[in-house]
Amino acid sequence: MLTSFYASMKTNDEVLLSMHRALVASTSAALEKYAVFFKTTLTDASDVWHQFGVFGPEATAALRPAFQEIPAPNQAVADTEGNMLLALGPELFIVLAQADRAPEMWAKLTQSLQPAGLPLWSRQMIMSGLALVTPTLTEQFIPQMFNLQAIGGVSFKKGCYTGQEVVARMQYLGQLKRRTYIVRIRSERIPPPGSPIENIDDGKSLGTVILAAPIDARDVIMLVVLREAALEEDRLAFDGQALAFAVQDLPYEISDQ
Repeated sequence: MLTSFYASMKTNDEVLLSMHRALVASTSAALEKYAVFFKTTLTDASDVWHQFGVFGPEATAALRPAFQEIPAPNQAVADTEGNMLLALGPELFIVLAQADRAPEMWAKLTQSLQPAGLPLWSRQMIMSGLALVTPTLTEQFIPQMFNLQAIGGVSFKKGCYTGQEVVARMQYLGQLKRRTYIVRIRSERIPPPGSPIENIDDGKSLGTVILAAPIDARDVIMLVVLREAALEEDRLAFDGQALAFAVQDLPYEISDQ
């Protein structure tokens, strides 16, 4: 995967793709080769939109003053001013506010919601099992390794894209040996995205950290792409140190089809 993103239909002929900002230029360059055949215009709208992550049991109620309609998971809606609300889960949302209206949106949200830092948002994304490509992870994985087939994040029936044959063959004929897990570890360090998880005995690579966030002063929760056999061996290590770990349940079912 070159990148991954959340897509929101702004109008009948305009789609917003939300991704890591550092990947916008490379993604645009990759898509530009095909855009001309579909009468499509690609624009870097990073400075036009601001994003707010909203989560928790009070999220839906807090969003209603700004968005009268709350979308179902994996759907998006717009308010009367053109701001967008994307539902990643029942209590997990991304608000896309136009830059000139972002202060007003922030004021509405913080009337009943408590501002929090990026580590809390990262932790929520991890517990939701939602992996995104970041600059250190680009061109290393296929969609199934991020569990995208389990959350409706990749289509096997339409479109034609670079690598489609490999992706489809894995879905229908292959046997996936690596996928994303939620893993809790005992560590005072937060492994950055792209950190290798190795076998403590021989140093061989067993997987890659996608995202990590602290739970408390001693524990860390991570999204990790791991070889299935690695969990059975119980020999995981990070930065040369053996890991005490526990695999957490994903909030969705994994299916090969």
